[in-house]
Amino acid sequence: MSNRTISLLSFLVVICAVALFLNRLAYFFPEDTIDRYLDPNEVRGMAIEQQGDLYTLNLEQQSVILGLLNRSVPAPKKIREQSLEDAGFSRIIIYCFDLPDQEIIPFGYQEDNLIFHAPEWNQESPLQDVSNGKLKKLLFQTYFP
Repeated sequence: MSNRTISLLSFLVVICAVALFLNRLAYFFPEDTIDRYLDPNEVRGMAIEQQGDLYTLNLEQQSVILGLLNRSVPAPKKIREQSLEDAGFSRIIIYCFDLPDQEIIPFGYQEDNLIFHAPEWNQESPLQDVSNGKLKKLLFQTYFP
């Protein structure tokens, strides 16, 4: 083989190695570690209020739901003005160790994403979860097992 062929093959091997490294880099920074609004270590417990009854979440449900809520973004204005699908519950209560208890008040669902108000997290506008229905399914399972 000529020097040119060996150089080209070496270059391709280096490019592939860098691509594999960048692909695996995501495993060192998983998305579940995002604590945008509330650190999971601050949470003592969670409950969902539906028709006056409180449904306590188990630890697994709490961690998944809190992870999804921490990824929420401010809701666009156009969504707030549209009619929303009923949330099916009146509020989520997050009991904290050192912080005051937090309330999440739902407005409803827009395309299976919850639009809600969390006064402790964002005073200016409602927030929208971006789980594409995963949060809706998990919340529904807590009070309709």
